[in-house]
Amino acid sequence: MYCPLCRYDLRALTDPRCPECGYTFTWDELRDPTRRLHDYIFEHHPQRPVWSFLRTLLAGIRPGRFWSRLHPTQPSFPRRLIWYWLITVALAFVPFALAYTSSVIIERTEVPKWRTSARGFYIQYRGEQFRHEGRSIEQELERLYPLFPSPRFFIFAIGDCGPSAFWLLVTILWPWCTLAAMLILRTSMRRAHVKVSHVMRCSIYAADATVWGALILLPMSIAAVRAILFKDLRGFYNVTLRATVPLALLGIALLMAWRLSVAYRRYLRLPHAWAVALLLQVLAWLVMLCLIGVFFAAVQRG
Repeated sequence: MYCPLCRYDLRALTDPRCPECGYTFTWDELRDPTRRLHDYIFEHHPQRPVWSFLRTLLAGIRPGRFWSRLHPTQPSFPRRLIWYWLITVALAFVPFALAYTSSVIIERTEVPKWRTSARGFYIQYRGEQFRHEGRSIEQELERLYPLFPSPRFFIFAIGDCGPSAFWLLVTILWPWCTLAAMLILRTSMRRAHVKVSHVMRCSIYAADATVWGALILLPMSIAAVRAILFKDLRGFYNVTLRATVPLALLGIALLMAWRLSVAYRRYLRLPHAWAVALLLQVLAWLVMLCLIGVFFAAVQRG
């Protein structure tokens, strides 16, 4: 009989607590064969992927119940976990794809107008400065307003998909930054020998809340599509949506942190799970914001 978290041999132990990683359990948990297969979780039902994905996603709305029914004695399959994460990334990609397509179509007609307006301003006020610096007005216009179909134009179009692009990057990075932070932190904890698959399971199932963030972004994407169909730029640059969506995404980010703390408390059974989750989120978000900042800086430079 082995510890479900670190596979330590539990023979000759009388206290239901692993001396290697500190995991507490009951002997019935380890002996009960019915706990080996979960009822609906995505990892355990590859023959019904759509049904198991939807059930797992909806069950995460109640994380206390979800993690009370998922146990370390139930085997974890990292490959299936990665597939689950890839599906959430694909769903988060939908609003970004809609917004980006709209941005490309609209800016294809608007960028020449912006260049014409900027050219008159530069000729009148900054022409002498550009000659002194050895630059031409056309070079500056190409840097700021690249024309279709140059590669820089498609990079430039990402700038009008800020919230959608930001959330797509969060969906991609959050579980792995959280996992990395936990692996760094666990070296100073008694649970240094916990299998990575269990920590990975907590991060990925807590991160599927990003799907709800993608649903929140859909109205902005639909407004962008409407702007193309009805030629209404006010719908594309909707100030109300751009002001409220970040607040909604902040709420989803707090929800993911709460779900992570529940996973640590009920699944890994960590002491002070709230404090551990909070510390990990501070570290993970610092890393993510740095990476996202580098990405958008690269987009601006083209």
